[in-house]
Amino acid sequence: MKVTYLQDEKSLSDQLAIPITHPLRLFNLAGIGVDQVKLMTDVLPTFETLPWDYYDYVSKQLRFLSRVFPDQAELLKAFYADFHIDEHESRVITHLVSRLPRDERDVFECIIPSRKRAVARFVCVPTRPGFWQFNRMPVGGFAQKLATDDYRAKARFFAEMSPGVADHGEFQKLLIALANIVRGVEPCLKSLTITCHQVSIVTRENSPGDNSPEGIHQDGADYIVSALVLLRQGIVGGKSLVYGPDKTTVYLEHTLEPGQGIFQADGGSPLWHYVTPIEVDGQAGSRVGTRNIFGFDFEVAR
Repeated sequence: MKVTYLQDEKSLSDQLAIPITHPLRLFNLAGIGVDQVKLMTDVLPTFETLPWDYYDYVSKQLRFLSRVFPDQAELLKAFYADFHIDEHESRVITHLVSRLPRDERDVFECIIPSRKRAVARFVCVPTRPGFWQFNRMPVGGFAQKLATDDYRAKARFFAEMSPGVADHGEFQKLLIALANIVRGVEPCLKSLTITCHQVSIVTRENSPGDNSPEGIHQDGADYIVSALVLLRQGIVGGKSLVYGPDKTTVYLEHTLEPGQGIFQADGGSPLWHYVTPIEVDGQAGSRVGTRNIFGFDFEVAR
């Protein structure tokens, strides 16, 4: 089917009077042929049972401790480089916590997990126009192609996405639609590896939820869907921004509503991205808020 975008690099170039030469596309599920209601009805309940991303949690703890104990920053950095998920109550952390002043310890103890995650990986080979052979592969350690001093370059181990999500008919349509988008900008690709992140960001009173703790960044993949939002509940914030090569000029600024996503070029391109933290919508009387998304990394074999 013909894909319909809400905006793309051409319309944004015309709007901003800035030449955007790499793919940057705002889309919704209807525009790529996916039944939003059926996908959300069947898949959204699975977000509630996702395991916590303790890498994110420990990273927050270490950033806090490095600020309070700058002389221990290198030790903490080395700890994280060798960190394993079963060490999130490590002696390194508990020793430093015991040295915190009472007021700082109170703040530290308010650091709680805010991100849940599961992952799935698919190796996709085009057979004929619009058709693909998909094979799901174990993700194992997920490491991003980034500078070695970036914590995301370290292999992290996440739970595998449930078959109930990965094998869902509308999710399979979504994979095909996204693979076709990539093939449209990479017509000579031989195969495509897609890694999907099923992520739930949870925010509570006085505890923002953050899906971009690294700030303005790239993910290191050839192309990404930085977020395809399935749920915004009881929150404010979560605005997606895509920047040009100076990391200052905004090419796209949009708060994604359920069913909307952003596809863009990533590693090695001039495009950078960020999403603002989410907070509880106090005016709506919420005490807990949630933003559920799929994120996708695309690696092209040419």
